[in-house]
Amino acid sequence: MNLWIKSILIILSFSLIISCLDDSQFVDYTKYVNPFIGTQKEGHTFPGATVPLGMVQVSPESYNKYYEGYEADHVVGYQYNDPWIIGFTQTHLNGVGCPSMSDILLQPLSSSKVDHSSRYNFKSTFTKDSEEAIPGYYKVYLIDHKVNVELTATEHAAYRRYAYDNPESAKLLIDLQYGVHWDINSVATNILAANQQFEDDFTLSGYRRAREWAKRNLYYVVKFNKKLFLNKNYLLPKIKWKRLRDISLNLI
Repeated sequence: MNLWIKSILIILSFSLIISCLDDSQFVDYTKYVNPFIGTQKEGHTFPGATVPLGMVQVSPESYNKYYEGYEADHVVGYQYNDPWIIGFTQTHLNGVGCPSMSDILLQPLSSSKVDHSSRYNFKSTFTKDSEEAIPGYYKVYLIDHKVNVELTATEHAAYRRYAYDNPESAKLLIDLQYGVHWDINSVATNILAANQQFEDDFTLSGYRRAREWAKRNLYYVVKFNKKLFLNKNYLLPKIKWKRLRDISLNLI
C-alpha cells in the first residue's frame, strides 16, 4: 500500500512540474524541417502542405521533357530540378516506389490562347527563389501565368490562394482526369468512373474512381471565393475520352 501511494505522489509531482512550464520554454522543432529534402531523383517526396495524419497533401505537379513516356521519377508528381509546374493537386504519398494519388489538378492561368490538346501546354516556368516550403505551407510564383500561389492544409481540407497580377484575366484550369501514372501517355486510362457537377456559382463537387496504384474512390468538394464562369471553348467532346478532360473557368 505504501509503495502504491508513493507511486501516485511521484506521478502527481511530475505532472505538476510539467504543467508549470510556460510556452517560452518549448522549442519549435518544425523550424529545422526542410520539406524539399528527398524531392530529387529517387527520394520520391513532395514539398507541399499537409498535417500529421491529414487526409489531404496539397502540392505542385512538376514536369520536364527528359523522359519518353516512362515516368518512374514522378511517382509522387514532383522533382526538384524540373523547370515547369503543370498544376497543384490534393493528394500525395511520400517515399513510395509506385505511382499513386495526385488527384484533382488545378492550375491558375491568365491566357486564353493555350492549345488545350495537351494538359502539358498549361505548364508554367517558375524560379527557385520564389519557391518556399515549411511544414504546412508552400508558395511559388508562376512566371508564364503571372500568378503567386500559396498552399496550406488542415486535417480534412486544403486551402489555396491564387494572387493574379492581372485579376481581370484570371482563369483556372480544373483537370479531373489527371493522376500520376507509369506512362504519361496512359493518363487517360487512370479514371475508371467519374461524375461532377456545379452545385452553384461557387461550388464544384464530384466523385472519381482511379486505377493507379490501386483502385480507390475519391469524393471531393471545391469551394471558390469568386463567382465562376464556364469557358466552353475548353470543353472537349466526350467521345474523345483518351484526350484531356478539363474545365476552364473565368473568375469574376
